[in-house]
Amino acid sequence: MEKGLLDVTRHGAQPDDDIDDTSALQKAIDEAREKGLVVFVPGGVYLISDTLRLMQGVTFNSAKQRWIHDRREANVLLGSTRGQRPVFRLVDGASGFEEPAKPKPLIWIWSQARDRGQRGSPRPEDEQPGISFNQVFKGIDIDLRARGNAGAVGIRHAGSQGSTLEEVTIWAQGAFAGVYNPPGQGGGAYKIRVDGGRYGIWADHQARYPVLAGVVLRHQDLAAIFWKGQSNLTMAGFVVERSKPGPVVALEQGSSPFNRALTLVDGVIRGHGGIAVDNRNGRSLYMKDVFIAGFPQVVESRGKPAVPGEGSITKVKEYSYTGQGSQTIVNGQVRNAGFESVSLESVTDVPEAERFIERHLWRDAFPSFEDPDAVSITDFGARGDDASDDTEALKAALAKHRKIFVPKGKFIVSDTLRLAAHTDLFGLAKHLSIIQVGRDWKGEPGSPVITTVDDARAETTLSYLMIERPKDRPSIALLEWRAGGRSVVRGVIGDVTDRPDGTARAPREAASANTFSVRGNGGGRWYGLAAEWTRLSRSTRGGRHLIIDGTREPLSMYGLNIERGLSDPQIEIVNARNVAIFYLKSETFDSEGGRAGVLQINHSKNVAIFGYSGNARPVGNAVIQLANSDDVILANIMPVALSQAFSTIRVLDVVPALEINGEFPAAFVRLGNPSLAY
Repeated sequence: MEKGLLDVTRHGAQPDDDIDDTSALQKAIDEAREKGLVVFVPGGVYLISDTLRLMQGVTFNSAKQRWIHDRREANVLLGSTRGQRPVFRLVDGASGFEEPAKPKPLIWIWSQARDRGQRGSPRPEDEQPGISFNQVFKGIDIDLRARGNAGAVGIRHAGSQGSTLEEVTIWAQGAFAGVYNPPGQGGGAYKIRVDGGRYGIWADHQARYPVLAGVVLRHQDLAAIFWKGQSNLTMAGFVVERSKPGPVVALEQGSSPFNRALTLVDGVIRGHGGIAVDNRNGRSLYMKDVFIAGFPQVVESRGKPAVPGEGSITKVKEYSYTGQGSQTIVNGQVRNAGFESVSLESVTDVPEAERFIERHLWRDAFPSFEDPDAVSITDFGARGDDASDDTEALKAALAKHRKIFVPKGKFIVSDTLRLAAHTDLFGLAKHLSIIQVGRDWKGEPGSPVITTVDDARAETTLSYLMIERPKDRPSIALLEWRAGGRSVVRGVIGDVTDRPDGTARAPREAASANTFSVRGNGGGRWYGLAAEWTRLSRSTRGGRHLIIDGTREPLSMYGLNIERGLSDPQIEIVNARNVAIFYLKSETFDSEGGRAGVLQINHSKNVAIFGYSGNARPVGNAVIQLANSDDVILANIMPVALSQAFSTIRVLDVVPALEINGEFPAAFVRLGNPSLAY
């Protein structure tokens, strides 16, 4: 357990035998949660006969007379990266998995209710997905190919900030679905493959603004995606193949006019007969760079004739349909519901399927603490005891090695850590591996806790870490990124803490640094970056939670969650090029008296936001504002709270001025003709 791991074999779970492992696995899960450990699953096949429940609990505080939730008491299941992959296999004839009308998951990751419904209920059916934080299922495959599996689901995981589903293959032949309610904001689902099942991905209103990247869905019986959730689902870098006739995606009617929107970017859909995407219920729909093969009709949306394909293979360069209650800005005009924009071309071949996946994922050999060339910072004297200064130990490891592992612990630093072009600094889990600023911080105001070399060719990675600073030291930045388009940031969260020595705090500093910044040659692929949490937010007045300043390297961010910062705006893209954000979720209702905007795009080019949601209410302001920028795409920008008191989109410096009032979501906004590098 010295790394923060609990091996499931400690409780008797043994792979590759004929013994049911359900009870042993559940005991390991429960103990790990109670002790703040990660569940580690060695390679091999484990037999399961009932749902494994990964509960994030709440407790009742009698003094405050309210339920309390601790997002750092999270469940993490981590599969071994050495040798044979771990597989959870459903056994034949397991009880409760046989009824499609009552889908039953093999894995259910959930949070007890705190704010509504059955508070503290032990039943996962009473879950509150909006507070399921930092829960991770990673590197474990699921095999549902059992007798009596018609109601089986691989995993149910409607998580929010920090919750992810990563590197999972699900064999679902004969089952109901591979994934039921994937996670979203500040997290997401990445490198997911589902073979078979009635549905590949099934999601309803409990799915928290889902984002999926690097997804392969093959041979589903009814549809690859069943989506009847709130707001928008974004999927990028995907391959969908259906062997039976019928649409790959069918968008359902929603109770709210702007619910159940869909954004599909950079993928291929294969099938035969009829319509590839059925949108006759008229949801807001956006597709870009999607190849359609085998379908005579690409899409049909409400009130419009079906869009025919351009030969046997059609490339959807761009398609947008403005759903009920939404508006669109295109060609300098504001358009209303029912507007359709179509740009297709005939192509002779589809790029190799794996290319779509690889463009949106990290390299296969992502660093692991199991790698023989990985070192732990504890090998250099770091203690992680929330008291000792571990700066020199960290710097020594960074100077001598490429792969540096940060185990469970709070590691105090007093100076900036600089990552080189080939540094991989990674933790065990984002809520357990913590780099924390100590009382003897040496840096100048604005200096970051972690920075990188300024190198367009750098392959630096930073992953599964929390970066903390004292809440009375807002002049300390958390992360400054200058590594280029080959770099990766994955599962990083910012927070603040009281001073680690418990002494009285110094007077609060007036100046605020930017929490996260991307500058110089900064770029790369970022997954599940989160800067929220009330304490951090209330000490960021004046600085940006995230600024992307002057970059030219390709920068793609997935499942971005930046919210409640005391700045206007919280996020700024300025003098930058080649930025794509695949789903942004934000809140601003307690920022700058409730008037702070979420995002400003200033003097920038080739920028795309593929999906936005959140309960921002920037009174007198705009959720997203653009100035002196061109070649911009905004797709399915959907505030939860609609009001005439603010704007959803505001475009400055154009004549006449363009605006979508806050009573309307924005299905599609295009200025110029962006050329994005995925």
